[in-house]
Formats: sequence, C-alpha cells, structure tokens
Amino acid sequence: MSTETRPDLSISSDDIESSPDLAVCRPGWLAAQVRNVVADATATPTCTPTPTLTPTPLYFDDFSKPASGWPVGDDANRRYRYLNGEYQILVKRTNWYVGVTPGVRCTDYAIEVEGRFASSAYGAYGILFGITDDWDEYMFRVDGDQYYSLWKKTGGDWEALVGWTSSLHVNPGQAVNHLRVARDGSDIVLYVNGHYLTTVTDSSFLGWLRVGLTASAYDDPNVDARFDNFTVFSVGSSATSEGRETAYGDDFDTQPEGSDAR
Repeated sequence: MSTETRPDLSISSDDIESSPDLAVCRPGWLAAQVRNVVADATATPTCTPTPTLTPTPLYFDDFSKPASGWPVGDDANRRYRYLNGEYQILVKRTNWYVGVTPGVRCTDYAIEVEGRFASSAYGAYGILFGITDDWDEYMFRVDGDQYYSLWKKTGGDWEALVGWTSSLHVNPGQAVNHLRVARDGSDIVLYVNGHYLTTVTDSSFLGWLRVGLTASAYDDPNVDARFDNFTVFSVGSSATSEGRETAYGDDFDTQPEGSDAR
C-alpha cells in the first residue's frame, strides 16, 4: 500500500455518552490526510530527556488472566478480547476505529505497552490516555509503515498535536513495537522502542483520567492488533485501577467535510 497518504478519523462524543457500558459511536466521516506533512503539529522541540522508570509499576497487566478487567466483546465490526496471553483488538470492517479501557485512572504517569500486528492489513494501533467521562482523549499511534502520530479529541473534533511522522525507530510490518508515553503536568513525551521521539506541551485533560488501547482500520478490513505487558508507572503522583471497563468504535461516514479528521 502506498505510504503517501493515510486516512484519519473523527468520532462523535454525543453517541458515546448514550451507552455507558459499551459506547458505540454512530457514523462519522473519513478523510485523507497527507501523513508526512506536520505543519499543524504543535510539538515543542526540546533536549532529549532520559527515560526513567519507577521500580514498582502502579498498574500492570500481561493479559494472562482473562478476568483482569479489560472489556470483552464481539460483533460485526470489531472483536476485543484476551487471546493466548495477549489482548486482541480486531477491526473487522474498513474505516473503523476501536478504543478500550479497563477503567484505570491516573495522573502524572508513564504508560508502556508492547504492540504488534497479527495480520498484513494496513492499520494503526497505540495508547489512549487522558480519557474523560465524555471520551475526550489523547491517542498515540504507530502504523506498519514506520510512522507515528499524536492526536487530541475535544468535543468530537480531532486535532493533530503531532501529524503522521516517519521514524526509523518504529519497527515495520508485524514486528513488535514497545510504545511509551509519559504525561507529567502539561508535558507529553513520546518514545518507541526505547528511543525518544518528541515532546508536546498541552494542558488539556489533566487530573485523574482513564487510559487504554486503540486500533484503527482504513482501506483494509480485519486489522488485527495484539498487545502485551500494559504498564503504568508514576512520574510524580500515583494511579488506581478503580473504574469500569468500556469500549467504543466508529465508522466515520457522515461527518461534514472540512471538519478535523484523523
């Protein structure tokens, strides 16, 4: 598949709010975005920080126990479940986006996870964080063509904090990628496979908010993303696993042209 352009997605918070246990968004609109153009990104160049980890994680799940708290579901559009010691998000249809959370809430944290594709279909996967009760959120993703991005959703509109950006540190194809995002106050620091990518300053969605995982399909159906060793560390405060598991998806067909899309 060509790497010149990739679609990016938008999602309706009104429909998410209507189903608290399994928030399923109604049709939205899919628009193409030139991935290597980052004029709209708000990344702030900084000196490369040195990653540091708290010795004891505040939350850890290697998905070896299917009752550990992540949602499980299956329908015509998506499947999310524990599978062979990993967590699977299978996006069955094209132009569809799925996000899940175990309800973990934290502030001033670092999240790490190992992700991979288990199919050859082009898509993206990554970490959700700063998830509010209205499903405003941040999304850090990578794809199989060695690109990464960071997006922010506010009231149903998506904004590129870091547009799709090429990095040789992202492993291609079905190779495993170790993702890390650190949130300390208004600073958001992105890493992949132990390499620093960028720092963004954004003061939205602070406080005790949820974290989770995501996968997206574009032109190809059956994007199969697998995750392992989801870990939350403290970088200044603490975290708790209290909360209720939830999941959501979107098919992006009716959002008016000209809106923010991803």
